[in-house]
Amino acid sequence: MSDVTVVVEGGFIYVRSPWNADFVKEAKEDFSGKFVNGQWVFDIHNEKRVREALMENYGCDGITTETCTVRVTLDADDDSSCGPITVCGRSIARARGRDSGATLSPGIVIIEGGFTSGGSVKNWTTKVKNGHAVVLIRDFPGVVARRLVAKGKEWISIEQGVPSINRDELEQERSRLLTRLAEIEKLIPAVQAEQFSA
Repeated sequence: MSDVTVVVEGGFIYVRSPWNADFVKEAKEDFSGKFVNGQWVFDIHNEKRVREALMENYGCDGITTETCTVRVTLDADDDSSCGPITVCGRSIARARGRDSGATLSPGIVIIEGGFTSGGSVKNWTTKVKNGHAVVLIRDFPGVVARRLVAKGKEWISIEQGVPSINRDELEQERSRLLTRLAEIEKLIPAVQAEQFSA
């Protein structure tokens, strides 16, 4: 997913990504992330876990992208009170009020059925129209899709997948790791000297 960018700088990891309820929850609760000026900011010590969470939620960790298109069947149980209908944290369609109708989220294609709004003025609902819809979700995390299919979840199937690697990001990551390795190499003799003098 090209909308995910990761920058490592000055002891922090900076992440820009589309809204995903599951990632937002992890960012706040598991990694003590702060949302500042439109991006998430994490301590560099959490980099590995943050990249794993990005791959899990977006199919992209800033270096490797592994997404697919999935076909998902939704029913009335997927209706959402005062919020969007989501699949694995990804917004599918969103109403804004009882009479607003529903707007599709980016990357969603309707195959059957559709979405609408309902409920009351205060407790409006984003609804699956007539209790049935089939959609294609583009750029869905491949690891999540395969796991759900392997568990026998009949409401999801994989249409296609295209793994790719961002060469520029990979080169930047290699450069950063080589710099850090050089720093470590300089520290090792000093640590050894301290151990022998103790």
